[in-house]
Parts: sequence; C-alpha cells; structure tokens
Amino acid sequence: MQAAAASPATFPPPALLATIGALTFIDFLQNGMVTFAATPIMGEIGASPRNTPPSPSSTPAWRW
Repeated sequence: MQAAAASPATFPPPALLATIGALTFIDFLQNGMVTFAATPIMGEIGASPRNTPPSPSSTPAWRW
C-alpha cells in the first residue's frame, strides 16, 4: 500500500481574485463617498446628530 502523494496547494482562479478585489474596492469607494458627502448634506438641511422630534406646540392647528 502506497501513501497518497500530497497534492500541491491550489490557488484560486485569477477571475475570482479580481472579482473579490473589485467588490472590496467598490465598497471602500462607496463608504468614502457617503462619508465625505454626509457633512455638506447635513449642513444644508440643518440636521445634527442630536435632532429631537418637534414639540407638541408645533403641531398644526387643524389636527384634532
């Protein structure tokens, strides 16, 4: 009985590595765009991280 020869390590195909790299790059790019766009957008609409809901006195008069 002979021992099974150890097969050399197989590497993933280049297309798979390129796909993983592209998806990682796209995610990184998207996160960067959202991060850099958040401040001007929040400044234009006057939002802050601690915005509170409107007070009951600011509800419209037509609401019964």
